[in-house]
Formats: sequence, structure tokens, C-alpha cells
Amino acid sequence: MRIGLSLVGLLFSAQAMASGDAHVTNFFSTFSDSHAPDLGWMLVTFSVFAFVLYKFGILKLKAYVADRHVEIKDAIEKAQKAKAEADAARAAFEERLRGLDQEITKLKADFKQQGEKEKARLEASGKAAAERIRNDAEETITQERNALELELKNDLIRRAFKSARAQIQSELSDSDHQRLEQDFVGEIGQSQQGAQ
Repeated sequence: MRIGLSLVGLLFSAQAMASGDAHVTNFFSTFSDSHAPDLGWMLVTFSVFAFVLYKFGILKLKAYVADRHVEIKDAIEKAQKAKAEADAARAAFEERLRGLDQEITKLKADFKQQGEKEKARLEASGKAAAERIRNDAEETITQERNALELELKNDLIRRAFKSARAQIQSELSDSDHQRLEQDFVGEIGQSQQGAQ
């Protein structure tokens, strides 16, 4: 690097001398002219600055830019993938929207059919329940009628018996009454003798 700087210095100084100017470029304060800047030291300082910048800044900057490039590339790929998925979803939704009227018509027909089936089932169930209720009511009525007829017959029998007893008692005299008692006692006695 020093050789390169020396060569650059010689080139500039040779060019300045060849032009014949009174002002000579002062690279490393070798001339006593105080008006000439120290270009050599400026080049050295700048070279050190460039080297430090390259070593600590540019390499890290390159690494950062490379990492950032990869991140941006990944983000773009993800965005493209998401866009493709969104486009596919949009296309599917648009397709469904195109068939929405048909789907609504189909759903209405299905609901109507299910409603008719449910209506028929409920009607059949209602008819069966009504038939059971009617049969149960007829059976209950028949049982109630039979019970009432039996109760009426028993009541008629009791009344007829009371009436017959009252009539018999009113027509029987004391002598008939005694004769019936004797006949009854005699029959009981005969039945006891036959049993022995």
C-alpha cells in the first residue's frame, strides 16, 4: 500500500513539475512552502479511514444487506403465496356466488320436502293419537255403561226385594208366619239328619 501511495505521489509531483507551475504539491511536508497542503498525509488518513470503514462498516453492512435481502425475499415469497391462496379463495367464493341461486333453490326445495315429510308424519301421528283416544274413550264409555247397568240392576233388585218383602209381610198373617217358621225349622232338621 505504501508503494502505491508513493507511486501516486510521484505521479502527481512529476506532473506538477512538468507543467512548470511555481506551486508544487506537498505530499509529506517535504517542501518548505507552507501554502501547499499535506496531500500525502491526507491520502494516508483517508486510506486508513476507508480501510476501517471497509473492515468494520462495509463487511457488516454487506452482511446486513445480505440478511435483509433474504428476509425481503422470504417476505415476498410469503406474500406471493398468500396472494395465490387469497386468489384461489376469491375464485372459490366467486364460483359459489355464481351457484348461490341454484343452491338457495335447492335448499328451499329440500326444506319444503322435509316440511312435507314432517307434516305427513305429524298428521299420521295425530290420527293415530286421535284413534287411540277414541278407542280409549269408547272402552271407558262401555265400562262406565256396564258399571251403571250393573248398579241399576242391583238397585232395581234391592228395590224389588224390599217391595216384595213389604208386600209379603203385609199379606202374611201371624198364623202363616208361624207355619213358615215351623216348615223352615223342619227342613233344617231334615238336612241335619241326612248329613249325619
